[in-house]
Formats: sequence, structure tokens, C-alpha cells
Amino acid sequence: MRVGLVWVAAAALAGCATSPGTSKPSEYERLVRECAERGGVLHPIPGANSANEAANYACEFRGVSPRPTPGAGG
Repeated sequence: MRVGLVWVAAAALAGCATSPGTSKPSEYERLVRECAERGGVLHPIPGANSANEAANYACEFRGVSPRPTPGAGG
């Protein structure tokens, strides 16, 4: 029984382990990068507490008009 539990725990931990070079950027990092590419700065929305990171932040443009989103076609 104990051997089975140890094996299950080891398998679960091995599934969580990834090498640093292969991890995808987080949703927040993606939002920061996309906002910066458009010439803005990502700021948290006060009081926002959504599971969707995009609903918690706004891309703010100060003194410049936003550049088109890269790859948006237009």
C-alpha cells in the first residue's frame, strides 16, 4: 500500500516538473508583452479580481495613440 502511494506521489510530481526553457509565458507576461508592443503600459484595474487575467489589467497609452495589434491584419 505504501509503495503504491509513494509511486503515485512520485508520478504526480514528475508530471508537474518542466524544464525552464520549455515553459510557456504566463497570461500576465503575454499581456505585458502585447501591450508594450502596441506602445502602452499594463496597469492593474483597481478592485478587479477575475480568474481571467485580461479582465484584471488595462493597457494604458499616455500621450500617444496605440499602434495596431501585431498580426491583427489591417
